[in-house]
Amino acid sequence: MMTQTLLTHTFILLALAGIPWDIARALEGDRHATLEITADSAELNEQKGIAIYKGNVVLSQGSLLIKSKTLTIQQNESGVERVIATGKPAKYSQLLENEEQPATAQAYSITYFVDTQKIRLSGNALLKQAGSRFEGEQIEYDIENKILTASSENQKKASKKRVKMVLPPAEKAPKAQ
Repeated sequence: MMTQTLLTHTFILLALAGIPWDIARALEGDRHATLEITADSAELNEQKGIAIYKGNVVLSQGSLLIKSKTLTIQQNESGVERVIATGKPAKYSQLLENEEQPATAQAYSITYFVDTQKIRLSGNALLKQAGSRFEGEQIEYDIENKILTASSENQKKASKKRVKMVLPPAEKAPKAQ
């Protein structure tokens, strides 16, 4: 029973995950698309409420695509608690409404915290959307409050990398004739 619940919550979680800085614009059809996870191995532990997919993990649902070395889904008594994708790097992409190119994110670890509605990219984090780019050692997005924070510090070692944001020039409106 818990395995089915874990898989159901995984589907709901991923349908709601969206893109870190513009969650509301994910393609509506993605939420209703088939969820597929492929990996070299999978372990579902009902007692601990954990599912671990290892080795060349690919998760797809509509235009949503996550590629990682491992994908861990943790569940507590109230449902999915957190999803963690790790790799060198773990990668995320998804088409957004009214965008031709997918929004992408990558980091050594991508964690979605269900209860606090936050997404954290840790370790050489990079976000790209519509020509904009945001880089840092760690990037966190508070979905509910729409607050993005980034840091250049690595907790394990002093890092000289700085936070970087690149925005394309605004398109000029055509002059009225």
